[in-house]
Amino acid sequence: KYEGQTADVISLASIEVQIGRRLDGIVGLDLFTRYVVEIDYVTNEIRLHDPLTYTYSGAGESIPLTLRDGHFFVPARIQMPGRPALEGQFLVDTGGVMVTAVLTTPFSQSHNLPASDQKTISDNSLSGLGGETRLIISRATSFTLGNMSIRAPVVYVSRDTGGALASSDYDGLIGS
Repeated sequence: KYEGQTADVISLASIEVQIGRRLDGIVGLDLFTRYVVEIDYVTNEIRLHDPLTYTYSGAGESIPLTLRDGHFFVPARIQMPGRPALEGQFLVDTGGVMVTAVLTTPFSQSHNLPASDQKTISDNSLSGLGGETRLIISRATSFTLGNMSIRAPVVYVSRDTGGALASSDYDGLIGS
């Protein structure tokens, strides 16, 4: 039933080049606000459940999402080498398939990340729906979401001066 529904049409070419395969589309916020959405990365399936009747029975942890300005956010903690752990609010980007986390320019600059003696690689090859972005690739000591901690993940540090990754409204984004 599609009455009263809208769809936006945009080119996914820049993202297709990045991930090396064709994309059929992007699932929007409406789906996530209407259903419990189960993303099964192993089987490449998305299952929708009625939120009124769904009961989670797995061994995972429930992480609270905050909906703000049409985006989901979660609290997370990142620790860079030789630095104390930093708490932040991270935008959930299920389309960010190539990254664990991207730190926004204001967050990284306010905490002097990465450290000047830390090994990094400059990368201007990534892009999203907003276009190209300037990043530094580095490695964190850990990235923690709820009780799950990823040790030594590759993270991206934005050097953008405009656009989403230059925003001070949040501290970074988490890819899928």
